[in-house]
Amino acid sequence: MVGAVAFGAGPVLAAEPSNWVRCDGLAKPETVAASLGRLVPAIMTAGLMGLPEASREAPAASGADGVAACDAVLADPLLANYWARKVSLLKARALHHVEAGDLDAALADLNATHAAAAGNVDDATFARSLGASTQLFEAAAKLKREQYDEASALAIKAADARPYSLEVGLAAVRILDADPRWSPDEDRVLTRVAALEPDMRVARAKAREWGGQYAGAGEDWLALADSSASSLPAVKLPAGYVLPALGRDPMFVARAAAAFARAGQNSQAVALIARYKTDAPPTTTEGKDIKTLMTNLAIKLRADQAKQADRFITVAQAWILANDGKIDDARAAMASLGDELPATPPVLDLMEKLRPPPPAGTVSLAPSNAVQREMMMTQLRGDAVKRLDPAAFARALPPLERADRSYSKQSAWFKPNGFKDKKTADGRGASIEFSGAFSTHAAVEEMMLLRAAQLAREAGKTGFVVRQRADYQQYMVQTMYGSEISRSAAGFKTTAEVEFVDLPDAEPSATGRVLDAGKVWNDLSPIYVTQAQTKS
Repeated sequence: MVGAVAFGAGPVLAAEPSNWVRCDGLAKPETVAASLGRLVPAIMTAGLMGLPEASREAPAASGADGVAACDAVLADPLLANYWARKVSLLKARALHHVEAGDLDAALADLNATHAAAAGNVDDATFARSLGASTQLFEAAAKLKREQYDEASALAIKAADARPYSLEVGLAAVRILDADPRWSPDEDRVLTRVAALEPDMRVARAKAREWGGQYAGAGEDWLALADSSASSLPAVKLPAGYVLPALGRDPMFVARAAAAFARAGQNSQAVALIARYKTDAPPTTTEGKDIKTLMTNLAIKLRADQAKQADRFITVAQAWILANDGKIDDARAAMASLGDELPATPPVLDLMEKLRPPPPAGTVSLAPSNAVQREMMMTQLRGDAVKRLDPAAFARALPPLERADRSYSKQSAWFKPNGFKDKKTADGRGASIEFSGAFSTHAAVEEMMLLRAAQLAREAGKTGFVVRQRADYQQYMVQTMYGSEISRSAAGFKTTAEVEFVDLPDAEPSATGRVLDAGKVWNDLSPIYVTQAQTKS
């Protein structure tokens, strides 16, 4: 029944959208009798009359108008037979309340979705799509109300409902990243997301520092230093342009050194400091072509960033001295930074360690490490809450979906659903592309992983590692004389390069990022693979 209410029928002549489409963008659900009643006029008028209203990608109304439309359809007795659609409408009204500036009303609607879905929570399709989206939306609203514990719990629950979706995982990380406090459950979610997208080790490294897991944070920073990830600040560039990679990232090297030194692993920190100092900074070159201009911009940004990276190296050196008992030397090293101390846990811990004892008979009025940590956490939380736009966050969440059977053999120009793959140049894995013209983003992501698991098993390997990936939304574009005249969504595509490995023998650099091919196949194949496809 989910599929019956998730997607509307074909388009009809343009008309004023109904309250259903104005509320959540989806057409009114119909009984079989109502559908048959439309059949005769549709045939008699060659489709000009009798066809149902088409669904849309987004609600046709917003704000107070959207609330009014939702009020009307939520009062329709028809909804008694469509519990999942009622959840969709309540979630949509919550979005419109946020657009209208009423967060309390939005939270009331999101809370009402629990009762609407009660007794149906074992519906896996709902739980993995609209159920997870509703939890994430509620988490964002609670975060805006500074209800951090409730927000984190909802984000973790949603991420666990769809563990192989990067789309869902990234949304959960946005919620979790707003609260610097660390927990094992949060680390589990961050580890899973880092396995799907290697660059997400940045979020895990930061969280582990706040949780006192300094050796693990050091491993993450070090892996990032040797990857294609970049710590350069985001810069608005024209569409189609990206900053080029400049080799090993010095910021990640410096943060790895500081984390290892804080963990008491002086030898690793010393080696990284030496590496940092011997890495020659890139230099700009003459030229006005786009590639040279982009490279020079990246070099300039890196040069500006060098001062901050140098501070982390100084922190690492001070920790090494403190670990060796050279407290005065460590104090002198930190004093050289003046007021330009990185606001991170290793620095707070070091300042506490280097704090001189108060004179006998006196009490220090300086705030303790715990107090400073709480002050810094409060500042970080406040900044994150200000940046969060619950409405924009909610619009990007996965929609209600039906069971998807798009997993198939090679796709082609006449077959827009399915996979393409080939061996990597080193022969250790495969480059995989999965396209779905009628599938959701999350479904396309999962089918790419399903194909990776299938290929790993065929290669006699028990696991695989995602080296790099990219996700795209596809569009059908019509042009006239070279100018675009229309654009319509045409599904999604995910590409990835994966390496096949054996679980016990995975390389240290892949620790925590290896996906169990057997588990991925067993978890996802019942959702996407028919018996006929299993035999082929």
